[in-house]
Amino acid sequence: MKSLQYNELGWIWGVKKIGDNLILAGEEYMHVVEVKNPYNPKQIGNFTRPNANYRDVEIQDNNAFFICDEGFDVIDISNPFEPVKIGQFFTNKNPKDVNVNGQFVYLLDANDGLTVCDIENIVHPRLIGQYNNRASRNSFVVRNGYIFLAEGSNGVRILITNPLLYSVEETPISLYTFVGGFILFSIIGLLVRKKRKK
Repeated sequence: MKSLQYNELGWIWGVKKIGDNLILAGEEYMHVVEVKNPYNPKQIGNFTRPNANYRDVEIQDNNAFFICDEGFDVIDISNPFEPVKIGQFFTNKNPKDVNVNGQFVYLLDANDGLTVCDIENIVHPRLIGQYNNRASRNSFVVRNGYIFLAEGSNGVRILITNPLLYSVEETPISLYTFVGGFILFSIIGLLVRKKRKK
């Protein structure tokens, strides 16, 4: 297998391909590199934000979502020669992974869990949900309203999202919670019946 390399851009953390272009996440830049001819890659556009430290990127339509130390930036790549930043979301967390699903952006922090943002107004994303069970998290994927979290030695945790209620919850309900609730409901029922007999 022949290996090709393009290393003229410094440190690169993340990459996505759209059409004939690579969208690259770098330390202080996002880059657009044309690979129509993979033997002759060409940088055709970039956007600079000092100290951004872009670590990963997700693309939806003509928008690229770059996670950084403060949250994420939204960059319009409809014109790959002149990418333009159109929105941002700041958080005190340090996200390491990003997933875009419909009008929602999901950020994963290894220590502080998941953050969910609504991007219906893409210029001003807003926080709508969070989840943190203090476990170690490595990566995740969002599909059809479910979040699948890789938790190392704990396996995979499945969460259900409910954007209408602005919440993220574990699913399914645990057996202990169900049994405890049933017992409590039964006790209350007995007490009510005894009180009526008196």
